[in-house]
Amino acid sequence: MLLKWVNRWIEKLENSQRKDVHLRRDFLNKLQRNFNDEKILAMELEAEAEHLPYDHLREEVLQLAKREHEHAEQLVKLMEDLDGQVDRSVESQYQAKADGEFSELLRVENELGERLREESNWAEDYGLFHHAKVLREIDEEHHEHMEKIEKIIMRVNSTV
Repeated sequence: MLLKWVNRWIEKLENSQRKDVHLRRDFLNKLQRNFNDEKILAMELEAEAEHLPYDHLREEVLQLAKREHEHAEQLVKLMEDLDGQVDRSVESQYQAKADGEFSELLRVENELGERLREESNWAEDYGLFHHAKVLREIDEEHHEHMEKIEKIIMRVNSTV
């Protein structure tokens, strides 16, 4: 009887551990995807900045790109906190090309912000409060970036 009870508890603990490993791996995959998207967004912003007609607009876009790179590094720290490995191959493999489509960059900012918000809620539900806080902070900054990109779009359109 006692042995049966102990075996059930051992089985429950093993199942719980497997579930935790699976959840951690899923979360790391999401963080990696966000890292990749932050880097791609930063590179796209840099490419677009090079084709802007005015230095002040170029500098604004480059500042946005710099913050996107910093967001990516924040995600790296979150992955490392979970003993995850970061795949940085997107930095060397992706080739950004300017096409003047800031509206597409605006869409990416929005989509990334929505994902970060969802993932911060998930992290909080599983007790990863620091991770949730960092993801929310990045999400809030994405909303600010969206406003800045909208203003850049209006200014670029008014100069054409």
